[in-house]
Amino acid sequence: MRNLNEDEKRNSLKEILVELSKDQEILKEKQHRIEYYRRLEDIYYNSDTDHFRHYYSDIFAILTLIDGDPENGNLDILAQNMQTIKDGYVGKEKDISKEIIKLYDHTNLDIARINYTNRMCGEAQSELGKTKIMVDSLNEEHQKAIDDIKKTEQALADEIHEGQKKMQNEYITILGIFAAIVLAFTGGMSFSSSVLENLHQSSIY
Repeated sequence: MRNLNEDEKRNSLKEILVELSKDQEILKEKQHRIEYYRRLEDIYYNSDTDHFRHYYSDIFAILTLIDGDPENGNLDILAQNMQTIKDGYVGKEKDISKEIIKLYDHTNLDIARINYTNRMCGEAQSELGKTKIMVDSLNEEHQKAIDDIKKTEQALADEIHEGQKKMQNEYITILGIFAAIVLAFTGGMSFSSSVLENLHQSSIY
């Protein structure tokens, strides 16, 4: 097989991680495990210079992609298959044991971080949900209090208006009585004055 350049190695490693995240039984057969060992050796092994070093950013990016869409795979399955590769690999002519351990370590580290972040986000969303329920309940109570105040204000306004009407009626009644008294008194005074004025014209008999 021809030597891969750096970009091809990076892309090939991403493909392997996606494949290992999709099938829990993908490494069940020995021949399949050997095939993945060979593919990893093609990526990492270099007889002339230092072995290929994967990019941490590539690992994180592909794991985020897998976590974001179930069709891309499952992180728990990937962790399980990476454990199988680490435990089963034995370097012979091309020994990339250290590179596989680093890949396993970086992969598991990011899986743990992503799972932790997801759990924290889930708890935060749960708390936000509880807070929303509480806020909605407080809003309902606040609206109910406003409605009760409006009803009370309306009842007081109606009561005051009714009281004003009664007072007006009472004032009219009082004024009527007072006017009658004044008229009676005025009429009595006029009668007395008339009698007194004409008293000299009366016969002594």
